[in-house]
Amino acid sequence: MKWLIYRWLSRRRRCSTTPIRRVGIYKADRLGDLVLATGAIHRILEHEGTENCILITSRFSQELAQAQFPNLECVCVEPWQTNLRATREYMVAHRDESLFRHGVDRLVCLRHHRSFQETLVLSSIPARDSWGCLNSDLTREIGQFKSPSLFDHLIRDNPSVAGEARELTRHRRITSSFIGKLATEVDVTPHLESDSSDAGAFAVVSPFGSASIRDFPTALLAAAGTYLWSHHRLPLRILAPPGDRTRYEALANELKNSGVLTVMIQSCSTVSELVSAVASSKLVLSVETATAHIAAALDRPLVALLGGGHYGWFAPWQRSTKQIWLSHKVPCFQCNWVCSQPEPICITQVQETEVRSAIDQVFTAIRK
Repeated sequence: MKWLIYRWLSRRRRCSTTPIRRVGIYKADRLGDLVLATGAIHRILEHEGTENCILITSRFSQELAQAQFPNLECVCVEPWQTNLRATREYMVAHRDESLFRHGVDRLVCLRHHRSFQETLVLSSIPARDSWGCLNSDLTREIGQFKSPSLFDHLIRDNPSVAGEARELTRHRRITSSFIGKLATEVDVTPHLESDSSDAGAFAVVSPFGSASIRDFPTALLAAAGTYLWSHHRLPLRILAPPGDRTRYEALANELKNSGVLTVMIQSCSTVSELVSAVASSKLVLSVETATAHIAAALDRPLVALLGGGHYGWFAPWQRSTKQIWLSHKVPCFQCNWVCSQPEPICITQVQETEVRSAIDQVFTAIRK
């Protein structure tokens, strides 16, 4: 049944005689993923003109999209349906909206890791011409049900480039194909703008990943916090999203019990508050999560722990020498976060001396 549905939808409907925009940029994704696409989006807008484009985003990243691209129309879709029935109900409920009814003249997909449900929603957007990468499950590239017809211009081969995250390589190749000229690494390097220009006398911490296996080890964070105060006179501010304060308070108490007395919690109820907190900090300590990507895109000093589960796909990357990613390299990299070790040693075996050295390096880079 899935195969039949996909084959039907992958014969993409062509747009009406009055498409809503000349170009649709599809990036219905998580917050950090949108940050990684900002360079490619800017390059496409520069080539086509903002007034001729529309950004198709998700509820997770819509606020950031509207803040960073204030003159660009954004439309929100929800591709993360739990099953085929929910996906069908979603598409039926929204079929009369302009995006799904009239479509766009040309569609550029910057979402490269698509579930079946995501593919169905993407396939429902009419377009006269379309660009995208072969789907991937983060361990290998796969042809979705052996059907390449989802895109008129399908980017199949995505060889990794030394020093460039694979996600950015894909953005660069799609952008190059779309605009008809080579997009450089600089063109697709993520960048964000913020109203905060002066760095405050504090370091912010984003300690938790999307799963506990990716969290910042508490002992290592305590060592970093102690060092930041004793050598740089910087207190810690733990950035906490709304509705999950208990876990952050527990961490703050653990850090205080470990000797980090200058620690507090800073609530960020909106994406704008998160960006502002990162932009106004002297240093960002984080795991590989949206906060780390925001810090790098703002060119803020960053020391981030990067696990091996998807190493090289979304990080490491940097705008300058003020960003350092730390990992303990082991043979089991690319495990897709199915850990074969007693603990995620790619993170937990990063040494305190490495963190202290990285902190000093980024502060040296600031002074240059």
